[in-house]
Amino acid sequence: IRVYDFSGEDFGNEILIQPNGGIVVAGSINNFGFDEFAILKLLADGTLDTAFDADGRAQIPFSGDAVVQ
Repeated sequence: IRVYDFSGEDFGNEILIQPNGGIVVAGSINNFGFDEFAILKLLADGTLDTAFDADGRAQIPFSGDAVVQ
């Protein structure tokens, strides 16, 4: 098991296992009062996929009550 911390309060809502064994986790974070979507891309061995957004993770700001489902 690996733990990856974005910052603040992190919530993983969906997990997708790709045909090549890669893992995509989608969720949201509360980054010190600012809500953002969070996407984490992992290789089959659980390490960050640095081909995705240079570090294997992406944060996308949003406002309101949007939720990843």
